Amino acid sequence: MSNQVLQAAAEGSRIGAVINADLVQEDVARAAAAIAGDDAGSWDARYVGRGQRMWSGHANAAFVAEVEGLQPGRALDVG
Repeated sequence: MSNQVLQAAAEGSRIGAVINADLVQEDVARAAAAIAGDDAGSWDARYVGRGQRMWSGHANAAFVAEVEGLQPGRALDVG
């Protein structure tokens, strides 16, 4: 009988860990979606909703010096 109790307790612990991992995964996915802000509405809310300009509107001089001779294209990785 005690062997059955130990086995049931171990199985309960394993199931609890699986449920916890699933809940953590849901929380992480929800948090990542909240900070992603990849849609146009998120960007509009960020820049328009402030009531004031976030940026000067002038290009960074160091950036301009690096790219002024380049032909326009699809993307530039500045990281």
